[in-house]
Amino acid sequence: MVDNSCYKTCSELLRDERFLLWRLAPQEDLDGYWEEKLLQYPDLRHEMELADAYLKENLFTKWCIKPENKEQILQEIVRAIEQGKLQRNRKKRTV
Repeated sequence: MVDNSCYKTCSELLRDERFLLWRLAPQEDLDGYWEEKLLQYPDLRHEMELADAYLKENLFTKWCIKPENKEQILQEIVRAIEQGKLQRNRKKRTV
């Protein structure tokens, strides 16, 4: 996971695996991490709101996801992020 000290845009948040996991499957340790970030960087709240709005509008709505499918969807998102990292690494090597 990338540890960005300060996110400047909502798109940076949307590329952060820790942010996506927190928004899609909240956990206490992630709650603490992001609460700390908000204390350090109060302007981050606005970018988080924009990222949340994007996720809600473009990915899915809560009513269309069955509770038993949430874990599977989360794993697919994490897998897609990991594949994206591998593809970026390959491109860097060939350039």
